[in-house]
Amino acid sequence: MSIDVKEMFKRLGLASYVNISLVICVTILSWRVFLFNQELEAVRIQHEGFIAQSLHIALFPGFWTFFFLGIAALAALAAVSYWMIRDEDEAILAKVVFGVINLSLLILLIVLYSNPIFTTAAAIIGSLFVTSSLSSS
Repeated sequence: MSIDVKEMFKRLGLASYVNISLVICVTILSWRVFLFNQELEAVRIQHEGFIAQSLHIALFPGFWTFFFLGIAALAALAAVSYWMIRDEDEAILAKVVFGVINLSLLILLIVLYSNPIFTTAAAIIGSLFVTSSLSSS
């Protein structure tokens, strides 16, 4: 039994083509975040204390761009995965293949962003919350 690639691509729906584009974009973003994390690690080594590290990382050029791009990529992967599952025109094989790819990319993004981007944002937001609650009382 041979697989006819031309026929397979003819049967793909719009959701599959959107998913292919998204996978390419998220893969490029993941590589850039990996390189950016190496730069951030150098900033973390230079400063002592979690709060000082967080503030210097938050002021690092490009930090907030990568932070919001990561949130957008996570939301887009989740939305496209949901769309693929709900789309009745998509082949079951395409749903399974893209489901596995999307899940893998979601896990990859979470791992990449857990060091130190989300940690820094959580520390800053948490400290702002604590500061505002202390000043209001």
